[in-house]
Amino acid sequence: MMRTIRHKRSDTVLRGVDGDTSMGYENKTIGQLISELKENRQWLVELESLIPRLQQAQEALSDFEEKYRIYFSLSNDVMLSFDNHLCVVSVSPNVERLLGYTPEELIGSTLPELVVLDPKDQEEACDHALHVLSRGVSYSSIYQFISKDGVRKFGEVTGIPFVKEGRIVGFITVAKDITERVNA
Repeated sequence: MMRTIRHKRSDTVLRGVDGDTSMGYENKTIGQLISELKENRQWLVELESLIPRLQQAQEALSDFEEKYRIYFSLSNDVMLSFDNHLCVVSVSPNVERLLGYTPEELIGSTLPELVVLDPKDQEEACDHALHVLSRGVSYSSIYQFISKDGVRKFGEVTGIPFVKEGRIVGFITVAKDITERVNA
């Protein structure tokens, strides 16, 4: 049974139909409901005022991401980022020009599974990576890489920790092709 209220007294208590509590206004006075409505309207106004700022932040982030992609693609070096499980998270697009692999072919691989790295350099590369992750120190080393067509190339690799909110969450490597210098 539903109770209908026809007067405007703010101390009138509203009740649901036959004990129904799904509406959330049971046992509240009209005054309480009006007060809640005003409060909710204030929240809505505040949220609406945030929309332009959020849109500006999104545009700034998009601009930054576009600049990052451009810088990333213009570099002659190959850049890879790894998470703290030694899994490849991102690869610069020029890896395809230098080694014949697309970034998508390498993303998701772990360092020990990385097909571009000569197997004889795997253990040393993993040791260096773990050293970066555990101690937060950079390293530089020369590794031999194998391109998709089997050509061997030399790369000078520098790895640095990636720190977020004071914690090392991965590392970034930059590999410079030094094949001509080594073979000279």
